[in-house]
Amino acid sequence: IYVRSERKEHGLKKIVEGKFKEGDRVVLIEDQISTGKSSLKAVQNLRDEGIELNCLLSIMTYGFKEAEEKFRDNNVTYWSICDLDTVLNVAKEQKILTSTQVATILEFRQSPQDWLK
Repeated sequence: IYVRSERKEHGLKKIVEGKFKEGDRVVLIEDQISTGKSSLKAVQNLRDEGIELNCLLSIMTYGFKEAEEKFRDNNVTYWSICDLDTVLNVAKEQKILTSTQVATILEFRQSPQDWLK
């Protein structure tokens, strides 16, 4: 099945497309997780259709605390194949980023909402 970010304005106007029935269990797959907002919207849309979420799996996560808290508060089991720490470690080892640049990125992750201030 496919969970749309917005309800279609035409046709059957579904937000969850495909063949499913109430009580079905799914794994929700996301490409990347930042704040978790869009993932939780998809989770809620699945739950609204009576579909049970087994877990959320992402290819990449930034590891924002905000997302982790939202998932915990909404009883969402979550795993990611890769994370920002791994990407930064490889970039540092391959001399793509300096230690200072890595530290700056990690500082951003601690408080992304305050970064521009």
